[in-house]
Amino acid sequence: MVLSPSQRLVLLDPRATRRVSLTRSGGYIADDNDSSGLLHLPGATWIGPAVSNLWAGKARSAAGGSTVTQDSAEYPILAGVSDKVVTPGSGANEGITIASADVSAATTYTASAIVKAPVGATLYVLLDERTAGDVFIGSIANANLLTDGAVQRITVTGATTTGVKLRLRILTLTNPQAITFYAAGWMSETGAVANPYTATSRSAGRGQMPWDAGLYTGAMGSVAVLFRAGYASTAAINPTLFAHGPDNNNGLRFDYRDATDSFTMRRANAGSSGEKASSASSHAVGDYVFVVGVWTPTGLASSRNGEATLNTVTADTNIPTLSGSADLGGNANVFSGRELTGDAAWVALFRYPMVNSEAAAIYNAFGQSGRPKPTIRSLDQVARGAHATAVFDGRGQVFDRRIAS
Repeated sequence: MVLSPSQRLVLLDPRATRRVSLTRSGGYIADDNDSSGLLHLPGATWIGPAVSNLWAGKARSAAGGSTVTQDSAEYPILAGVSDKVVTPGSGANEGITIASADVSAATTYTASAIVKAPVGATLYVLLDERTAGDVFIGSIANANLLTDGAVQRITVTGATTTGVKLRLRILTLTNPQAITFYAAGWMSETGAVANPYTATSRSAGRGQMPWDAGLYTGAMGSVAVLFRAGYASTAAINPTLFAHGPDNNNGLRFDYRDATDSFTMRRANAGSSGEKASSASSHAVGDYVFVVGVWTPTGLASSRNGEATLNTVTADTNIPTLSGSADLGGNANVFSGRELTGDAAWVALFRYPMVNSEAAAIYNAFGQSGRPKPTIRSLDQVARGAHATAVFDGRGQVFDRRIAS
């Protein structure tokens, strides 16, 4: 029996529970060009925003004499620590401002946030277009919000003209009000649709995937990531792209190191560890970067943008015993990792160590801006030896996992 991709496609609403089933007859279920008896099923959860988020990690500031503090009182309903905004009611334009983010001119963007404010309060949401020097051009979108004391999600959509930065503000505007309101779940994305925000007790901005030994092991495997950088290569920041392990002394991690401006594959077991860095990166905010991390029973390797560096291996035999889930975009428990700063276009995992020719083929086919996103089948066509086992699309639209049937 062969099922075509269109027959298998199921779109899931993250706000609801849905049961999905397949009935098979005959010897196996496989894809059109794969007779290995494998069933492809989804199995990942995006923790927090599953979309490109321009304001991830951006600073919040008070506007018009207001005060802004971090508050956990509304945590259960605002999906994490929220921004508590107190407006004095002494004038106009009181509220909160999110620092400007780099964007593209002549492009449509949608911004959203979760807000809780007193009954009858009137708030205004403004999406501002700004120059490269962060000078105000104009508001490309705005909306009024008449609050009812409950949690509400607000969204605004607008298109930039010549501006290359966006700023989001929530203000009392011309109607002075002495109120306290809460805001959280700040999101932004390209396009005119606000994707669902998932309330969670976990950190935002990362994905989590159930693991089994068929995906990869502590002894061998590979990870490939294409992401849009939310930081320049010269920034003092160490975001994590992939991590798996219970603590700092045991597990796998693939991250960026600001000390060397490189992407580093690291492995640890019982407190002992080894690591291997890629060549130094030179990227700007908004650049797409493709990186590969490889681990074998005897060593570690890393490459950037298809460079032939996977045969330059650092010896390492610290092989951890894995369990639980893999984190796509960071895990604060593993090697003190930090979540990805930027937007993960896709993450792919492989059962075997990748070689240079496979990394270059994936880079040419899928590892650049504007290229199609990969699936297990398309990765098999260019890198069959590495044996792709899972592909996760950072927007939460496509996830393909290979499970032995």
